[in-house]
Amino acid sequence: TPTQDNRTMASRGRTANGAGLNNHQETVEVAASYNGELEGIGYSVGIGSKNGNGIDNFGTLANDLQVLTGSIKLTQGAWTLGYHIYDNGSSFGKSDDSTKASSHGYNVALTHAMGNIVIGVGYSEMEAVDGTAWNTAAAGSNADGAQSTNITNIGISYNLGGGVGTYIQMSDYDINDGKANTIEISPQVIFAGISLGF
Repeated sequence: TPTQDNRTMASRGRTANGAGLNNHQETVEVAASYNGELEGIGYSVGIGSKNGNGIDNFGTLANDLQVLTGSIKLTQGAWTLGYHIYDNGSSFGKSDDSTKASSHGYNVALTHAMGNIVIGVGYSEMEAVDGTAWNTAAAGSNADGAQSTNITNIGISYNLGGGVGTYIQMSDYDINDGKANTIEISPQVIFAGISLGF
């Protein structure tokens, strides 16, 4: 985006790690994927990167934008295994912050199809650090404490036929805000729905 028409994270449908830390310019995004089969196992591999220069609203240069993400999916018969990882590094915040804002995480999922029924399990983990600038700008924030969210998912779906499907999923959250003086709420949530296809 050399013209800076879409330099803000919000204009690209994304959110930055803190208000005022969302301006990047001369952004370059590249991605590649490859599909194949080896010894009866189908695979799909993808990798993407985003890089650019940064300017923040605190009056100084921001950390350069350096985002890396990758994924792999393996399939054999009725089984599918997927893994995704991302690392935003210290892409947000002031370049002279003593504590750099950062975030990274991964997702893994396994599904098994049995006719019209598909069962699946998954696990997600995310960790983020606010950074000095965002800690100063937002009361109650914590620059040094790593915040983390872990989610364990288990679900089942059923294809009723005729383009109609239904599913139910339970998600168990483990949330840590990185602060010793607070008590986090880590809920267990059940999702259910019906899908219609035309």
